[in-house]
Amino acid sequence: MTIFICLKWPQNCRTRGRVKESLSLSERTFRCECGFESDRDVNAAINIKHEGMKRFAIV
Repeated sequence: MTIFICLKWPQNCRTRGRVKESLSLSERTFRCECGFESDRDVNAAINIKHEGMKRFAIV
């Protein structure tokens, strides 16, 4: 089974699900309007993990 990676996952707030409209590659920290902050790569990895868990009905 193949899971396609959405390019917006680094831009999704993992706590609220909001999408940050612009996040340049030079921005290494994801900052959401809700106050959540995370390294952009860590945020993307957790979003991808959660999506995989949803697709395989693990959650």
